[in-house]
Parts: sequence; C-alpha cells; structure tokens
Amino acid sequence: TKILAIAPYKGMAELLAANAKNRDDIDLTIEYGDLTEGLQIAKTMTFYENFDAIISRGGTAELIRKELTIPVIDVPLSVYDILRSIKTAESYGEKFAITGFSGITENAKILCDLLQLNITIITFHDKIEVLPELLELKERQFTFVICDQISFMTAQEIGLNSIVVPSGNESIRTALDDAVRSVQSIKKANKLSS
Repeated sequence: TKILAIAPYKGMAELLAANAKNRDDIDLTIEYGDLTEGLQIAKTMTFYENFDAIISRGGTAELIRKELTIPVIDVPLSVYDILRSIKTAESYGEKFAITGFSGITENAKILCDLLQLNITIITFHDKIEVLPELLELKERQFTFVICDQISFMTAQEIGLNSIVVPSGNESIRTALDDAVRSVQSIKKANKLSS
C-alpha cells in the first residue's frame, strides 16, 4: 500500500517512520506541512505520484479530504494522548485551555465530561479563527494552551505558553492499519464491480 503522510510536526514524522520501518505491507512517503501548506503538498505529490491513501491529522486531514478524492486517514488522537497533555499542563500550575480543530476538541470534551474536569475548550472551524480566539484567551488571563500545530505556532507568536497534543505510537499504528484496510476494501470493491 503506497501511502503519503503529511505530518504537521517532526515528532509525528519520526513515529510514522519508525512504525513504517517495521512493516512490509506499506511504502510510506513522509512530508511536513500544516493546513493549507499540507494541502498544497498533498495536491503536488499526488499529481506527480500515484498514492493509494494519505495520512494526516486534524484540520490538515479535513482540508485534504475536501479537496482530493484519494482516501484520507486521520491520525486519531486518543483520550490518552489528550490526558497526557492535560497532566503536563497541570504540572505547570497555570490557567490553561484546550484549543484546536475538532480532531482534538471532541475527544477532549468527552474526557473532561468523564473525569468531570472544568477546562475551557475552544474548537476552530477555520484557520482565521485561531488568532482572535487565542488573543481573547490571553485577555481572560489564560497563560497556557494545549493545542494543535496551528494553534501552537500562533500562541508562540503572541506569547502564550503552549504544547501540541502529540499523537502517540498507538494512534500512529491505528492510522497505518486503517489506511491499509481502507485501500484493500476499495481494491476488493473495484474487483467485484468489474
């Protein structure tokens, strides 16, 4: 299975590479890019090369899925990924919020409901919402955000401390498995219809 991975940060690219090295059922190409940059990379790479599927994360995966017809697999963020980030933020003892596209915030809401945590969670639907929302958090005396890559970069620019919710090893494995299964299902369906 020929897979293009668009990783928004270096750590995710490293995990993807490490997992792919142990598998003989995939041919993985990894590129760096977030949101529109990631979309542009996906368009360019799929124009010049034939991939079976694309793996990305969060808002970048959403954008690619809207623009391309190739299967796009979103690296899931497990509740464990988010819980680890919450515990890290709590250790700093600062007032913090969780921000990002729905890939992060939906699981964060579930986790906060289950654990009865009172944490401010803000979901972005478009890149243009990031700066105004983060500035408002800063105005409300928040000093720390748990976020996705685009929020991280913007938070750094305005002086807010932040950490990116990292995709854990189990989430990377799940995405690779999902990509292989998805492509196999499509190939099987195409054989049956021809």
